[in-house]
Amino acid sequence: MTDPRLNNGASAPNLHDLSSFSNISSSTAQLVCDLNMAQRFLTRLDEDADQFTFQTFDDNTTGGGERRAELSQIRHGALEDLFSWLAKMNRSGAGIFVTVNETDGRGRKKDNIKKVRA
Repeated sequence: MTDPRLNNGASAPNLHDLSSFSNISSSTAQLVCDLNMAQRFLTRLDEDADQFTFQTFDDNTTGGGERRAELSQIRHGALEDLFSWLAKMNRSGAGIFVTVNETDGRGRKKDNIKKVRA
């Protein structure tokens, strides 16, 4: 079946075929942390907020299958103040996540939520 939106009646791309990424390894791929893009994302969540709650954790397992506990942290603050730390954690292999809802700055559990943003 072809996708009529594509030129020349070409078949729709197979989104499950990741073979084009086979030459990328985690040891060679270099991520670029983009402060402006991150700020635009957070502004879309809440244009009036100046602080957010961020969580980092090891989203890859090491050779032994254990996650690195030192990469699991929660911090609250302005993106500009935390950006260097977030970028360093990301380069160390941590996933970077933001709590979508507004928190009290002391955690990210149900009791810490002050306002639902999305």
